[in-house]
Order: sequence, then structure tokens, then C-alpha cells
Amino acid sequence: MNAAFEEVIDFVEEGSHSPDNLFNKNADGMKTAGNIIRPVSIFACIFGFYLLFMPIITLLSWIPLVGSLLSYVVAFAAFLFALVVGGTVACLVLGLAWLFFRPVIGITLLVLTAGGIALIFFYPSDDSAIADI
Repeated sequence: MNAAFEEVIDFVEEGSHSPDNLFNKNADGMKTAGNIIRPVSIFACIFGFYLLFMPIITLLSWIPLVGSLLSYVVAFAAFLFALVVGGTVACLVLGLAWLFFRPVIGITLLVLTAGGIALIFFYPSDDSAIADI
């Protein structure tokens, strides 16, 4: 045995089943669970980064007259931030996980992550607009 651990499969079903049918049924269930959990986890990562800004958005909404406008602007900016940073973090985690099992997909996700990091840190900003103020 070349593995550092022994693989153990733990699942039980009632009735008489052939091993092939039982393993195929379990593999289909795991594939379906993976297809549901991956998008939910990406959404949860993006939503978590958005929720970091909720106290600021709520405080801004309490300002009379202009509070709702300010809170909408900050909410939109927080959504864009959460989309870029949360998507990048989610792709990083998925890319590292898939690097072992499916190297082509893992490397592709890590390249997308490198693009997201470049977008976050090296996106050219217009400093002349700040200098004019």
C-alpha cells in the first residue's frame, strides 16, 4: 500500500444491493452534493464580505435627508468589493483543493485567482482626479 492512510467507505442502505449499484448510487449522490455545495459556498463567501460593511451602511442610513442615498452608494461599492474579493478568495480555495484531484481545473482557477489579485492590487487608478481636488 502506497497511501499514508487506508481508504474507508462508510455508508449503509437497507435491502439487498449489488456492490456496483450501491457505489454508483453513492457516487451520483456525492456528485449532486458537490454541484450544490460549490455555488452555495461561493455565494456565502461573497455575501460574508458584503456583510462586513453592513454596520457602516446602517449607520449611514440614520443620517437625515442624505442618509439613504449615502447608504445606497456605500452598499453598491460594498457589493462590488465583495464580488471581486469574495470571488477571488473562493477561486483560490477551490483552485487549491482541485489542484490535487483535477490539476487542469485547479491550475485554471489559480490563474483566474492571479488575475483577480492583479485586479485588486494593480488596477490602474486615475490619480489626476484626486490631485485636482
